[in-house]
Amino acid sequence: MRHGEDDGMMDVFHPDLLLPELQQQIFSALQEALVRDLARVAFGKTLEVSCRNLYVSRGVHHTRFFHCHGPGVKVKTFVYLTPVHSLDDGPYCYIPGSHRNLMLRWRNQMFNSRYGLHRHEYRQVGRQVGLPILGEPGDMVISAQHGAHRGHPQVPSAHRAVLVNVFKPRPAR
Repeated sequence: MRHGEDDGMMDVFHPDLLLPELQQQIFSALQEALVRDLARVAFGKTLEVSCRNLYVSRGVHHTRFFHCHGPGVKVKTFVYLTPVHSLDDGPYCYIPGSHRNLMLRWRNQMFNSRYGLHRHEYRQVGRQVGLPILGEPGDMVISAQHGAHRGHPQVPSAHRAVLVNVFKPRPAR
């Protein structure tokens, strides 16, 4: 269980090992080869899965503000297992183009440094608008984590389950 930011969200590591009889369905839903190919075309790098998770949240109303995972290429996929039809459900949100907006990143790093905030938070977004990504069970979101993103807070009655994959560059050998 997470505490503080995302308080109350259950983060299950290696859900593919939780129920071996569902392992093939999980791998099928995550489409790892397809995501790896898309990332290679988009970023010119070979990425590999570094972590698989299952996020389960019920009424999580204190989520992290917009943030990124640093300037390096990192991709996360989210496969919705429950319907996410409105902001009430706590959809994944992304500021389009923020992964390429170096001025936005720099402005936030300067602000964060001055006020003692985490380096990769995005508290100063100006007219940038976070796009909530709604969907049905089985829909996948593919996200560049070096852009500004967040999970939207949920209403108390909401619940959401999401399969997550983290892709990072293959280590140099």
